Amino acid sequence: MTDFPKAYTALAEQYGLPSTEELNEFDLSEPSDPLLRFVRHRMQDRFASVLEVLEGILSPEQCVTQMHEQQFLNETERKQAWECYRLLMYLDREHARLELVASVQADATFITTAFARWQETKPELLALFTRMRDSWHEETNDEIDVGYLG
Repeated sequence: MTDFPKAYTALAEQYGLPSTEELNEFDLSEPSDPLLRFVRHRMQDRFASVLEVLEGILSPEQCVTQMHEQQFLNETERKQAWECYRLLMYLDREHARLELVASVQADATFITTAFARWQETKPELLALFTRMRDSWHEETNDEIDVGYLG
């Protein structure tokens, strides 16, 4: 495989992509796929994990974690979660569409657009996830039957 940082830097200059330092949060390691497809996949991995958490609080199932965290979010926070979810689902579906398109330019466009939207949305997600984390230190009036644990 080519030298990843060097190869990516050349593509970043050509397509106006974020730097490898900026994309570091997406855990870019030595790729085996074509370079930009690999970066797109790593970004999507992060988006998917966030989508899973958001889906759990927007539509909690019989899961104690989801039910507990959801009850501590106010209406504004739920709307915020929904808007973040919609954005990430759009990116998820665009990623799926690009799986059918073999285009370096399309991958570059996705990376640039998704990175910009991620940077805009990340503060909202951080606030939501902090609120969810902090809910575990708050008292609740709900009684939980722990008689059957599996």
